[in-house]
Amino acid sequence: MNAVARVIHIEQAQSLFGPQTIVCIINRGATVDADPGNLESQLSDSGITKARQLAVAIDAMGPQCRFKAVIAGAGAASKTAKEIFQTGYGGIPWIEGVGHEYIAPRNPADARAVWDSIRDVTSRAVITMLHPNEIYAACKLLCHGPLERFRAETRANLLAIPGIRDIRRLAIVSNDIMCNAIAEAIFPHHARVLDAIALQPCDMIVATTKSIEHFPLLRLPH
Repeated sequence: MNAVARVIHIEQAQSLFGPQTIVCIINRGATVDADPGNLESQLSDSGITKARQLAVAIDAMGPQCRFKAVIAGAGAASKTAKEIFQTGYGGIPWIEGVGHEYIAPRNPADARAVWDSIRDVTSRAVITMLHPNEIYAACKLLCHGPLERFRAETRANLLAIPGIRDIRRLAIVSNDIMCNAIAEAIFPHHARVLDAIALQPCDMIVATTKSIEHFPLLRLPH
């Protein structure tokens, strides 16, 4: 019993939030430009449709799952968040990232390194038969330093938001594997599980200090 108690204590100490907080990290919708580094890219018709489907699915979960704050990176992440939360979410804290916040490292060279690694790993996956669920882990090996710095910056950005630790239902919208990196920044003890999660557009990672799960859009209630 004492050993179990120690494990629980360590997990909570590593996490950014307490055990009552649920964080939902949402991948942005599909874009007309596949370049992850293009902050001006627009959502495709499919991206808009899936974001609106996700809005319906979230609403169907009921008031107990209602988010108390929304954070979104710039560009397509912000556009996706606005499609998902455009109705019924007035008055809640809404934080939109400036520049690369929540989507890439602050340093331009680090950001380019991350985006290049994503392109490289994704393109090589077709040739090497790399499973999609191994892409985040492969990017971490290829681009360890920039991704580590991004996770540290994300933690600092979140902690700088007034009252953030009191929020019990938080949604964060970002891009592709950066969603995995954000989840790992908040809940580093879930890193091994996150290494094997590959998000499609408008999929979600739902995490607490105790659990983490990948929710594809098609598995959510409609």
